[in-house]
Amino acid sequence: MTHRTRMLVAVAVLITSVACALLGGGSDEGAGAPDAAVPVEATPTEASEAEDEVPEAEAASVVEMATRTEDGMEMSLVPAGAFTMGADESAFAPERPAHLVTLDAYWIDVYEVSNAQYLLCMEADVCVEPKIWWNKELSGDDQPALVPHASAEAYCQWVGGRLPTEAEWEKAVRGTDGRTWPWGNEFVDMIANLSSDLDGYGATSPVGAFPGDLSPYGLLDAAGNAAEWVADWYDADYYQRSPVENPTGPGSGDKRVQRAPIANGGGGPEKCRTTARYAADPNWDFGFRCVRTSEP
Repeated sequence: MTHRTRMLVAVAVLITSVACALLGGGSDEGAGAPDAAVPVEATPTEASEAEDEVPEAEAASVVEMATRTEDGMEMSLVPAGAFTMGADESAFAPERPAHLVTLDAYWIDVYEVSNAQYLLCMEADVCVEPKIWWNKELSGDDQPALVPHASAEAYCQWVGGRLPTEAEWEKAVRGTDGRTWPWGNEFVDMIANLSSDLDGYGATSPVGAFPGDLSPYGLLDAAGNAAEWVADWYDADYYQRSPVENPTGPGSGDKRVQRAPIANGGGGPEKCRTTARYAADPNWDFGFRCVRTSEP
């Protein structure tokens, strides 16, 4: 494509020296609350067969990126291969069991789509104005666009892509080494825009404002900032029968899957794990990224 840029970038995960601490717990009720995702009594279990067969971590210290022409979004290549999806020892039942999933290669947005980018889609008479833009705390040009599921789908189609499947989203933020958070296996306070005003933001921040909230494939705001839509319908028991190759979720439903917690919505370490999944009314307003199967 014209105006294409490709680069190899070294991805260094910023782990600050701040002591690991909980960010205020919060209820599972309210916007983005998980259906049937209530904590269950935790009991020690042996690692599942899926966890025993975790593939070796890919060398994601070098990430291949390209720039999408339609809106200037940087996209990262996630190579084809297997990863472990879900977690056996999670307190939330819909994340179990851990299981191996193999995906084809795809490109995914490095950043959450911003309001300025979404405006381009509106000017093309494809997207409708977000309801949330009346709120000045959420409508800055560089903040993530918060829209219903159908609007997120329309935008991704406009840029020549689609919403990521739940499996594609999880691999892109978790990598192939089974990490608990995008940056690793230790929670670091203030590394992401979650549920504390102490990070300087009362709501969503500009996209990419937290460089430590970084996944193995270079995705920023992978744990914090806006909650994100994925393509799948929600089923709390889906992992028990999920296909092992390129799963796309149930064929129908009344709620969609939402990933990542809502900034300042009672997030915290447990809810922003890479495996956390929630049920959401498609009419709610969340952020999103797009994927493409071909290079932008």
